[in-house]
Amino acid sequence: MAMLPAPLTHYEPDRDRNLATAMRLNVVQSAMETPFYQHRKGQLIMALHGGITCELTDALLMVPPHCAVWIPADTPHSNHATVNARFCFVFVEPIFPGLLARSCTLFISPLLQQLILHLAELPGDYALDLPTGRLAVVMLEQLANMPEENLSLPFSSHPRIRRITDTLNHSPAERRTLPAWASLVGMNERSLARLFIKETGMTFGRRRQRLQLIISIRELACSGWRKIWAMTLPRPLSPCSKKRWGNRPGSILPTIGSTTRRLPGGGG
Repeated sequence: MAMLPAPLTHYEPDRDRNLATAMRLNVVQSAMETPFYQHRKGQLIMALHGGITCELTDALLMVPPHCAVWIPADTPHSNHATVNARFCFVFVEPIFPGLLARSCTLFISPLLQQLILHLAELPGDYALDLPTGRLAVVMLEQLANMPEENLSLPFSSHPRIRRITDTLNHSPAERRTLPAWASLVGMNERSLARLFIKETGMTFGRRRQRLQLIISIRELACSGWRKIWAMTLPRPLSPCSKKRWGNRPGSILPTIGSTTRRLPGGGG
């Protein structure tokens, strides 16, 4: 994995007193993964190109192009970016009203994207009554009104469920059935099915399907559909994707903002 991009090597969010600080980052030669960390500021992770996922202690959040992940202040998280990913970080003072108190994936309008990109080009220190400060306020007001996307994947601390989900997260092509998992973790199938819903809010099959969609969208943003088919999934996702999204996989990204909010069952 690559080291942190240059703009982050000397930046300390806990010492930054600006209302909002934006910076652009590029991942060039290899994928980038940051260890779990937290800070007193809220953080927005906005994708420009390629795929980014954000791991929390209880969920995995997807950041496709045209979207961003919002991380509230003092929330432990880890970021993973694919090769050639381009994205923006925005660090936000927690005192700004109207921002969500929970982590989520948000749709980012073209206007908000341009406001963030413009802020990233301006000097870091500013007063709120100057143009840069007013720009930061407008940007955050826009951010507070962005709709949520249905691109989260819940985790569980239950050891048996965590064993299953960790295996699937690291090996998405794993095709072991629920009865097979029940035998492996020492439970009967019906009890495991009930426990899975209790711990994750969705069925075993629904969670595995959503994991495949999340990974596929991330890789599609970076490499294209053929590579996903060959390397990520055991079979073409087109029928599943068409059923869930109403499109073939290659057309998911341009419509991500309007489609994911219509997915049935926000909790799975």
